[in-house]
Amino acid sequence: MGTPGVFSVRKVIQENNKQRLRHNNNPLTIEESSMHISIDNIITQVQAQFDSPLPGSMLSVLQTSLANEQGALESLGTAFASGNISREEFETGLEREKNVVTTEMETWQINADSEVRQVVNLTFDILNKTLI
Repeated sequence: MGTPGVFSVRKVIQENNKQRLRHNNNPLTIEESSMHISIDNIITQVQAQFDSPLPGSMLSVLQTSLANEQGALESLGTAFASGNISREEFETGLEREKNVVTTEMETWQINADSEVRQVVNLTFDILNKTLI
């Protein structure tokens, strides 16, 4: 059985809009016709796993990336919770979404590294002109 497309998952959600799933301390809950993911709750849980706070810009990119994928993640969760996809299909879909977020975070990192280089180069260009 192949991984269902987003459209087929959304169709399954519409057909199973009375299902509910609640877990204590779980950011995933099914409300009415679809699952809702609390991105703020997930970010808080991620931050709690580190000894020092994550940089604000990194958290902002992570939050934006998760928000961009929220619909697909919620669709996956709802389809799995309602028994319309297997655990394997769910995990494959989750891995696909993880790869999307990873790519977005790595793109941010490349851009941040480039900005750091530009700032350092400019700083030392100005220092060079100032000291000569």
